Amino acid sequence: METKKSNVDVYVTDISKDEKQAISKIRLDNESGTVCSLSVTVKKTDGSEKHYGGSKKIAVKQSAEINLADLKDVNIEKEDWVTAYVDVVASAKDGNGNVWFKYDSSSPLEARFVIHGAIGLTTIAFCGFIKTE
Repeated sequence: METKKSNVDVYVTDISKDEKQAISKIRLDNESGTVCSLSVTVKKTDGSEKHYGGSKKIAVKQSAEINLADLKDVNIEKEDWVTAYVDVVASAKDGNGNVWFKYDSSSPLEARFVIHGAIGLTTIAFCGFIKTE
């Protein structure tokens, strides 16, 4: 996997010759001791970022998925980057995943993130891809 780094963020630019570099869905597995919800952060080409969507509350050991094509009031363009955004209930430590992807509605890839830790000490990590076809 080739990557381009910017500060602590990683931008996926190529997965392999046989795979697309873009995703169509984002999934969060809650392995933390918290209740949280999943949203999507979209970073536009001008550098602006905004959170969209929002899953139901995700209890411990539960998961949620967002199909990016189902997001309302957002126009994700081919040059935009997307990542998971996790809102931790009862904590000020919300945040983005540190791996960003391009969006393609026809991509069979779902980016899987996991949240670990406890209130105030959570970490959001990219764990790999799930093929959805």
